Amino acid sequence: MAINNLAHDVLILGGGHAGVRATRELIRHQRPGERLDVALVSRDNVELWHGLMPQMLANTVQPEHVVVPLREVLPRVSIYVDEIREIDLEHRRVTIDQGTDGEELILTYRTLVLAIGSTIDLTRRSLQRRAPTRQELEQPTPDLDGR
Repeated sequence: MAINNLAHDVLILGGGHAGVRATRELIRHQRPGERLDVALVSRDNVELWHGLMPQMLANTVQPEHVVVPLREVLPRVSIYVDEIREIDLEHRRVTIDQGTDGEELILTYRTLVLAIGSTIDLTRRSLQRRAPTRQELEQPTPDLDGR
């Protein structure tokens, strides 16, 4: 059930590096006196800096330096931390889920930016045949001297 219909000048789908960068650039390049209504939809309320993950695992940086809250880096941006249910390009609207009770929010836009990223899918047969299994990855490897 749709509970609301909110209009935005620019709607950005995806809160990863591309979505955050696009949002920041749009805000930075606004003309004086112009006030774009920018909104971002993300599954998470933080951006994860993957490049710093090795340092975090090595305990040379703290987890709070790897995770950046979106509201902190994107002031004056409407942020929706929800799942995207439907993208209707013809009618320029996106429906998002708002929780477990089935409530929806419909966001309309003038301009849409798709920055939803990608996921790794190892279910394809060729990848399943060639990729090492979890058990193979967990097996200890012999030392260089053969022990």
